[in-house]
Amino acid sequence: MRIKLNGYQGIGILVSVIWFIGVAGYTGYILYNEKQDDVLYGRFAEVRSLCEQSVKDSLNPNAELDPSILVRKRCFNEARSSFAKNMLAINFGTVVFGWLVVWLGIVITRWIRRVSV
Repeated sequence: MRIKLNGYQGIGILVSVIWFIGVAGYTGYILYNEKQDDVLYGRFAEVRSLCEQSVKDSLNPNAELDPSILVRKRCFNEARSSFAKNMLAINFGTVVFGWLVVWLGIVITRWIRRVSV
C-alpha cells in the first residue's frame, strides 16, 4: 500500500526531517566537540553545580564530604544527559508545534472559504 502525499505535505515532511536532523547535529556538536572548559562553566554549569551540591549535602545519605574527580565527572555526565534530553524534547515539540500551526492554518482557510461562498 502506497500513501500519496500532495506537494505541501511532502515539503512539510522534508522541512521537518531537515529541522530534526539539524537540531540533533547541533546538540551532538555541543555535547562532543566543544572544549570541556567552556562547557563546564557555560551550558551545563547550573545542572552540574546542583548535582555537586546534592553530593555535598549532609542530609543526603550518599553524600561525600570532599567531591573527587569521579564525582565531578559523574555530575558533568548527568548534566550532559539532561541537556540531551531537553534538546530532544524541544526538537520534537517544535516539529509537532509547526505541524499543528500549519493544520490550524488549513482549517481556518477552509472555514473562511466556506463562509464567504
